[in-house]
Amino acid sequence: MKIEKQYIIQAVTIAANNLRLSSEKIEVVSLFKKHLNNCEDIENEISRMKKITELSKLAVKLGRLIEYIKSDHIDFLRLTETFKEQSHTLTIELSNMLDFVTPAKFKEITNKLSEQEIPVQLKQNVQREEALDKIQEKVEVGENSISNKEEKSKITKEQLDQIERKKQEFLFEDLDKEEEFDFENYEKTILAPVKKLEDLLKRFPQKEFLEEEVDDFMEKMLFNSKFSYKVGFDIIGKMHKIIASALLAIKNDEIASSEDTAEGIRACLIVIVAVVRGKEVDISNYLKKAEKFSKIVLKEN
Repeated sequence: MKIEKQYIIQAVTIAANNLRLSSEKIEVVSLFKKHLNNCEDIENEISRMKKITELSKLAVKLGRLIEYIKSDHIDFLRLTETFKEQSHTLTIELSNMLDFVTPAKFKEITNKLSEQEIPVQLKQNVQREEALDKIQEKVEVGENSISNKEEKSKITKEQLDQIERKKQEFLFEDLDKEEEFDFENYEKTILAPVKKLEDLLKRFPQKEFLEEEVDDFMEKMLFNSKFSYKVGFDIIGKMHKIIASALLAIKNDEIASSEDTAEGIRACLIVIVAVVRGKEVDISNYLKKAEKFSKIVLKEN
């Protein structure tokens, strides 16, 4: 992934993390980041977004970030500080966009963007040239030894069909691997283990649990952590990572299954549920408790 794309997507992630979002808004953020990640030319895509009413103001801000990261005069000593400042400037416009754009509306917008005419100059598009070269290589299977029209006429229908199949295989390869993000399915996956894990936490002080239970929840938390990071929900991903690390530490007798440990894990669960369900409640105390607990189980400074 190009540095410009990474810079923009991470800035959007930081800006979103500064907002208290409902589940619907979280889904829009995820769709937005996925759209940015999938576009071949992010600078051109942002320019096109400026023509879309709902995205125009946010796109202007993103355009300034692109100009900065592509500049020849970047102060690398202040890069982290500048990134934080620029991410913060996105917060207001991102919030305004999320107030008016639903997941369904965002899909309409991306469809509108895809319908816009984009002039393609193959000589300037390296990725497109490489793709065409790859097709050509596959098409030329069985043809390399043919040097003139008379010899080409000897190609059988079976060979031609094989060439066409190879061409189609290349054009359609990996399409089945890219599935549209389904927030409803994500929410169910994340929330499914919560109640049972809460029941386990109640039994921690008395040590009334089996090692197999700990293993089972640890596996689920690791999966949900990776799942959350993959779709851009960093806070939820980290909370699951803390829980998984805590369960591993308990299994290895590195920390006790005490009331304090149960409270640390419970704080992480509360943050997860509040963020996923978009509950309008103050969870700052639970976030602080979860961060404090993470320093113990993740050995953070």
